[in-house]
Formats: sequence, C-alpha cells, structure tokens
Amino acid sequence: MWKCVKCGESHEMQFDTCWQCGTTRVGKEDPKRAADYAKQKAMEADLATLNERAAKIFISTGPIREPFQVVDVVFAVDSQDQGMFAELLSVAIGFHVGANPSKAFDKVKLQLKSQCLDLRGDAVINCQFEHRVAIANSPIPGRGGKQTVEIFAYGTVVKIIKAST
Repeated sequence: MWKCVKCGESHEMQFDTCWQCGTTRVGKEDPKRAADYAKQKAMEADLATLNERAAKIFISTGPIREPFQVVDVVFAVDSQDQGMFAELLSVAIGFHVGANPSKAFDKVKLQLKSQCLDLRGDAVINCQFEHRVAIANSPIPGRGGKQTVEIFAYGTVVKIIKAST
C-alpha cells in the first residue's frame, strides 16, 4: 500500500496514480486533475457551508404560529436515478431494486432552503411535495427498466416578525 502525498488516499501498489486527485506515487501532479480536484474540494466546502446555513431554515407543510411577512413563492425539483449497480443487483437477486426517493427529497429540501436564504427568509411554509416515477425499458428481456424518481416541491418563503420588547 502507498498513501498519496497530496490527499492522503491509500492505494494498492499496482496503481501508480491517485484516483482521487491524480497525483503520482512520487508526488507529481497532473495539472488538469489537480485543477479538477481543487474545484471538487471547493464545491464540497461550499456545500458544507450551505448545509450549515440551511440548517437554520425551517420547512413546514403547514402554517406557523409566529407572525410573518410573505417574501416570495419558491419551486424546486430533483431526480434520483436507479444507477447501474442497482440494475445489476436487481438481475442478480431476482427482484427490482429501485431509485432512492429519499436522496431526491433531501436535495429538494436543500434547494428550498437555499432559495429561502437567497431571499433572506426565515422559513418555507405551506410546502407541497409531489413525485413521479419514470421507468425506461430494460435491455434485459423480462426485467423492469431503469427507474428515475422525480420530486417537485413549492412553498412560501416568509420572514418571521420578531416580537418587540
């Protein structure tokens, strides 16, 4: 085993280049892979910051008791594909393994929260969530096709009015 000097990823000896960042075993960087790795790390940091800020935003499928001012209405959509591994697993075990709607649902909630932050809101209320499942034909006769789950959502961004003391 060897450990990448740049990102710390462990690799077996038959590999000469780090799959994570593209650095060779002796520490030489591929400029394109290094730029891609830096971009990926920056995106991960941005997502972590967004998740931290979004944790303060409240999402509700109903109204709230606090007085508020309506800011705007927001809409979000995301999809989750079944993926090749799930399709192969379906064939191997003999029954259908579908796409995971929870991942799409989490992404849609994050989009709603992100839009709320952009509008300087405190909450997204009266949210409505809908879904749709699409299945493409399978190249394997007698098997279900590749599944995609789409989640649509909309809600009202509000600014909570703080009580005066």
